[in-house]
Amino acid sequence: MNCKFKDYNLSNLMTIKELQNYLHIGKNKAYYLVNNNEVPTIRIGNKTYVVVDRLQRYIDRNIIL
Repeated sequence: MNCKFKDYNLSNLMTIKELQNYLHIGKNKAYYLVNNNEVPTIRIGNKTYVVVDRLQRYIDRNIIL
């Protein structure tokens, strides 16, 4: 799901590399999540950013106890 820029401030965004570090996943898995709209993203120029608060919702929905 892509989001509109005006809905978010920059402190609420993370890069794909930061997503990798945050979730402890590799580059391929991070891009899989982004390209398959598993996590909400926003594009600014040619950069893609992940929306942090919505990422937390994704984690909450997909956690296995």
